[in-house]
Amino acid sequence: MSRSATIKRDTNETKIQIALSLDGGHIALQESIFPKKVEDDHATQSSSAQVISVQTGIGFLDHMLHALAKHSGWSLIVECIGDLHIDDHHTAEDVGITLGLTFHKALGQVKGVKRFGSGFAPLDEALSRAVVDLSNRPYAVIELGLKREKIGDLSCEMIPHVLESFAQGAAITIHVDCLRGFNDHHRAESAFKALAVAIKEAISRTGTNDVPTVKPVFKPHNPRKGIKTFDDNFATSEKKDERKIWERMDISKHEFFIRKYGNITPEERKRLDEKVARQRRLREERRKHELGDAYVEKSERGPITLNPLSEYLYGTHPVISALTAGKRKGFSNLYIFNPKDETPKILSLAKKYGIKVRQKKSKAEMARLCSNGVHNGVVLETKPLNPPQIWNVDAFSSESGEYDVTCVEDVQGKKHTKRHRLARDTSNTSGGSFPLGIYLDGITDPMNLGNIVRSAYYLGADFIVVPSLDSAKMGPVAAKASAGALDMMTIYKTDETQSLFSRLKKGGWNIVASSAKSKDEPTNAKFIETSDLQILLSEAPAMLVLGSEGSGIKKNLKSICDYHVALEKTRVGDEDNVVDSLNVGCASALLISHFLG
Repeated sequence: MSRSATIKRDTNETKIQIALSLDGGHIALQESIFPKKVEDDHATQSSSAQVISVQTGIGFLDHMLHALAKHSGWSLIVECIGDLHIDDHHTAEDVGITLGLTFHKALGQVKGVKRFGSGFAPLDEALSRAVVDLSNRPYAVIELGLKREKIGDLSCEMIPHVLESFAQGAAITIHVDCLRGFNDHHRAESAFKALAVAIKEAISRTGTNDVPTVKPVFKPHNPRKGIKTFDDNFATSEKKDERKIWERMDISKHEFFIRKYGNITPEERKRLDEKVARQRRLREERRKHELGDAYVEKSERGPITLNPLSEYLYGTHPVISALTAGKRKGFSNLYIFNPKDETPKILSLAKKYGIKVRQKKSKAEMARLCSNGVHNGVVLETKPLNPPQIWNVDAFSSESGEYDVTCVEDVQGKKHTKRHRLARDTSNTSGGSFPLGIYLDGITDPMNLGNIVRSAYYLGADFIVVPSLDSAKMGPVAAKASAGALDMMTIYKTDETQSLFSRLKKGGWNIVASSAKSKDEPTNAKFIETSDLQILLSEAPAMLVLGSEGSGIKKNLKSICDYHVALEKTRVGDEDNVVDSLNVGCASALLISHFLG
């Protein structure tokens, strides 16, 4: 008997037509849904054994469905017109559902087949595994570990969703996971091929007409979501007592459980623990099935593997700031443990970006993600910050509080200018009506970097410039030290500090170097009092240069600075001069506050 079917499915977003033969051979559509025959830009092959033509408008999806059909032994024709001008979601999802429905119709009653199938498929360095059960109970567990945002025109988040949609439409159970591999294209393709091998085995004929044990989908009479009980499915004229049992007994919850379990034997305790563990496991499986994509996983299979191309931000404020600012190119996973008060806010922001949330079971797992940092129960896997390359700052106006920043694109070297406003309100102050920038020269301690950024952001400095080299990494440690200000602060980088300073000076900027030397010591530099900094900023924009605690500001930069300023030590009776300077983070806060009044 021929195992083939054709289905047309139209929705508000897509128009789909699929023809499928599970045993290969010749198939054809009566009429194409396309206005004219499309021959290019889709996956196709034709032979006496198989006819495959897939045209969804998404090249990589065509490629994956072609691999699925080829290695399953199917003949398959897929035509889809979708709302790709919006995104790929509706097209990918509806194609998966329709393909599943067509498979279910072509297979018919599950009899005379193996029912179960499994398969492995390698593709270069990638290896994937798939297991299939023609169960008539739709369920899918897909773990591909994809890191990229897209492969071709297909969003990586949609790749497992296509397989889940297929399982839903086909009413089958599938488990697909990628065991290893670093190329996302290879990981995805090997997964589809492994699934094809498993499906081919599951639908293979046994030579009998036996019906394997397949349970129907259980559909309770009670439509209420959540946990169902036996009594809920039956109407009753009596009003149900909604009170807890200890409330009905007029005792506390604690006393009730002490009475019930306080004197049980060790054997009874063991049986009780096993029962509780079983109930929790079943409850979690039910939650996962009901919530679908919104489910928060409580564990991951196997040891944690850190992605060397990602950063793992930890701590409540750094994570909230990163998700709020949106300056990073991509977010992969959000790991949580023992959720705190701020966790709902973080989860809401994560949902906005479609970030997968993973709940960890132990502090040890979280500690590994953040190198034993203080994580507050939350770690965000994300791409590193990449500040733009600054070229110049000009066209400033003390009246409007606006100025232009010109940056250079790293790849093409093109310049683009953006208008900015001062980061503070100058209406009630006599000074500080021009932009204040901070340049960090040789600050290699990420804790110091974070402290400076935090002070600059809080006090209202306009931007920070760091050298591309010889500077602390703007990573998780700096983000934690900054209490989230690292992502919120406007930060630029530069490869040519002296050239930048020269352009700023020509444009009317004052370059002020922080100095550890006293103004009474002999020097060629022009020292000013800290009280003069506010006046200086009221007349022209200023760039404050901060150096490392060890060697200070480089001599070649000192020589082109207009002014030097020092924070005087006022303690007396310290003849040994053991403490001869401030931490650069503290010094930066004091100097910025003198500038801004």
